[in-house]
Amino acid sequence: MSHNKHSVTPSYPHSIILEKIRKGVVNINSDVLKDAFQDFGWAREDILRTIRKLKNCNCYKTVPFRWDPNIMVDYYREEIDNKPVYTHFYVDSNGMLVIDSFHTIQ
Repeated sequence: MSHNKHSVTPSYPHSIILEKIRKGVVNINSDVLKDAFQDFGWAREDILRTIRKLKNCNCYKTVPFRWDPNIMVDYYREEIDNKPVYTHFYVDSNGMLVIDSFHTIQ
């Protein structure tokens, strides 16, 4: 079930995200890991499994990163495996996928 009334084209197509995950070029900070564990009981691999299930049409917003307007951040709100997931991520200037947020939809 989609929570998105209007999807937007993400800055990072899902094929790019899948490739970053496959190559292990992913950064998930400790706050994101803590939130995912508190909200879902999930660890790093669970987060990555969920990100793999997202589709381009699940993206509802893409905006410039607050610290570097040359980097875009894609936002997703979607029900995955009956869990209401909110996440956003971007690809940094080094080509690393950075998962910046991952928690339950408030």
